[in-house]
Amino acid sequence: IHTDNLLGHQIMILYRVSLFTACITSLLFACIFVGSLYVWGKKQYMKHRDDPGQIKRRFISVSIASVLCLLIIRLFFVDSYNYPSVSFGQLVGIHTDNLLGHQIMILYRVSLFTACITSLLFACIFVGSLYVWGKKQYMKHRDDPGQIKRRFISVSIASVLCLLIIRLFFVDSYNYPSVSFGQLVGIHTDNLLACVWYPLALAMMIFAGPLTMLYFDFNPHVDIPSLDLEDIRNLIVGPVTEEIVFRSCICPILLAGGLTQTATTLIAPMFFGVAHIHHLMQHVGKQDQDFRFALLITLFQFTYTTVFGWFSAFVFIRTGSVFGPIFVHAFCNYMGFPRFARMLKHPNKGLIVVALCGGVFFFFNYLWSFTAPEYFRSFFDTLYY
Repeated sequence: IHTDNLLGHQIMILYRVSLFTACITSLLFACIFVGSLYVWGKKQYMKHRDDPGQIKRRFISVSIASVLCLLIIRLFFVDSYNYPSVSFGQLVGIHTDNLLGHQIMILYRVSLFTACITSLLFACIFVGSLYVWGKKQYMKHRDDPGQIKRRFISVSIASVLCLLIIRLFFVDSYNYPSVSFGQLVGIHTDNLLACVWYPLALAMMIFAGPLTMLYFDFNPHVDIPSLDLEDIRNLIVGPVTEEIVFRSCICPILLAGGLTQTATTLIAPMFFGVAHIHHLMQHVGKQDQDFRFALLITLFQFTYTTVFGWFSAFVFIRTGSVFGPIFVHAFCNYMGFPRFARMLKHPNKGLIVVALCGGVFFFFNYLWSFTAPEYFRSFFDTLYY
């Protein structure tokens, strides 16, 4: 877990400047940060700092101010040389080297049976964590605010527990500054922008039709998203925790069990799909739906989550990073399952269908080149057990 290559993997030399310049620049940074709090005009400035709208606006402004200060240093105060040593992130202390120990990690070779049982254990830990709060809490709807917060806690603990199991029982380590545990399980930030952008571009291609329809139907007065608890669950907590468990934990274990990359890509998502079968209990027990109808819905969820899992596992193994699958997962959750019937009834269905077909064509055309392991230097493209 580090940020090498985040802003370029180069030697960064900080220019020597006068003390006056250093102090003036530091004062400028302070003014940029404080001034960003008041750029929204007098009307917004007069609102209380705890006003929800005020808080959201200040989230945006201080984030931009922080990036701006970093850019000023990067553009005016450093020189760079093309040599793989020190990145800009390391120069300004924004990195995670040694966070989980800077060692070579060797994943033990295990039997296929052990790999499959361990993968099933990880899936059970994740799903079981949703139901550890007792029957009274279990009977509440999944969109209940209290239920969402409790599940935030439980799935976060489950994700960390699965990583700890791998770290404690499935890896050996040697004191040598090369490969960290974060890199072994794909939780690192080497080539972060590429690891996120290329898989996300592929996902956008496959959703070109729905995105085109979204463009035609967009209403800025209605469709501006607000980040509530359900959105945080669907776009942040869910994708992060699920991808850590079902990609970062399960894929390396199956590879250590002797499966090929292709077999791992096909088999690992089965555990992800099975983990969604527990929704059957919700449809029958909580919503009083007919069992056959609930089973049909659950099988449909199992199918499309497995198909998504194939793509996510493919991206994870090819890029060696979990961040691409996380962003793709969040994007797919936001888009939802494509509404083909609505597309065919849309006034602009011609353009939408062309976009849909074109997106599918470009997706399969660029699938391999956009995830080339030699570009991302995936650790899963080499033997490490």
